[in-house]
Amino acid sequence: VNSKFDDGSTYIKLPNETTFEKDDKSIGSYENWKSDGNGTIIQYLVDSSLQDYDFFIIPNYVKYEDGTLEKIKSIGIYEGNSNSTMFSSLPIKHLIISEGIENLNSGVFMRSSFESINLPSSLKYIGRVSISQQTLKNIVLPHNLKEIGIGAFQMGTIEGKIIIPQNIEEIKNFAFKDNSINEVFFEDNIKIQILNTGIFTNNKIEKILIPNSIKEIGINAFKDNPIK
Repeated sequence: VNSKFDDGSTYIKLPNETTFEKDDKSIGSYENWKSDGNGTIIQYLVDSSLQDYDFFIIPNYVKYEDGTLEKIKSIGIYEGNSNSTMFSSLPIKHLIISEGIENLNSGVFMRSSFESINLPSSLKYIGRVSISQQTLKNIVLPHNLKEIGIGAFQMGTIEGKIIIPQNIEEIKNFAFKDNSINEVFFEDNIKIQILNTGIFTNNKIEKILIPNSIKEIGINAFKDNPIK
């Protein structure tokens, strides 16, 4: 489905019908993508025509030709599968992930040139290098997020303040390495207890207040930052 927002910007939605159209020409179908039948989108062949759109919307359900519905909870193949980078290098400025989706698996959006990503409040897991090597300037981590995988946002352009949400339980090694973050803020009553190896290495952090709940800080967690 493709259309326009009120400001005139165009968007395309990953099809939850059999086909979707643009200018009376089919630009996508179930031949381009598939799910595993258990709520995970596991394949999508990037179409060059996507560069004509400003926004790309990933739905929280798919509808098959026989009328049955499948709720989508995960995007990408789980850790360790080389095919999991199915949305990598996606030529879209803005990505919207619908409410209800809980997991972004390994490498799923690495090397895409997004200006923004709207992560749903339902999101609980961001996998290994899943949003790495990006051109994002900022990221808002949803309140219900529980885990950020190894190098999930590494080698990016994120700047300004990062807010670590209350329900986060683990941030794995090098999660935010090599960005331009200048402040890290932890929400009150945060659950995380360990700041793992190199999670904020090589940023521009000048200010950080470590909460009392943190029991351990890993090697080089804040290396190469101008912390005062």
